Amino acid sequence: MIKRMLSVSALMVSVMMISGCGNFGGAVVGAECRDDRDCAPESRCLRDGNYPFGMCTYSCDRHDDCPLDTACVDRNGGVCLPMCERSLDCREDYRCDDVRDERGDGRTNVCVGD
Repeated sequence: MIKRMLSVSALMVSVMMISGCGNFGGAVVGAECRDDRDCAPESRCLRDGNYPFGMCTYSCDRHDDCPLDTACVDRNGGVCLPMCERSLDCREDYRCDDVRDERGDGRTNVCVGD
C-alpha cells in the first residue's frame, strides 16, 4: 500500500512539474519563461517585444526540427512557434498570425506577441 501511494505521489509530482512549466500544446515550445533555465534542455527563452512574458522555443531550419503542433518560422534565426488557427488558440497577449516559414517556401499560422 505504501509503495503504491509513493508511486502515485511521484506521478502527481511529475505532472505538477510539467504543468508548472507552462507547457503549451503538449510541447515545451510556447511555455512562459524568464530565461533559458526555465525551458527544456537544448531550448531557449525568447524575451523581446515579440514574446510577452517570454517563450520557450527551439532553433530550427525546417518544420521537421520542431515538436508536434509547432512550426519553424523565419524569426530570430529560425524558431519553432506554436501553430494556431485563431488567436484563442494562443496564450494571453499572443495572437495567431501568418508568418513566413524559415526556408521561405511558405507561410504558417503561429502564435506571436501583440
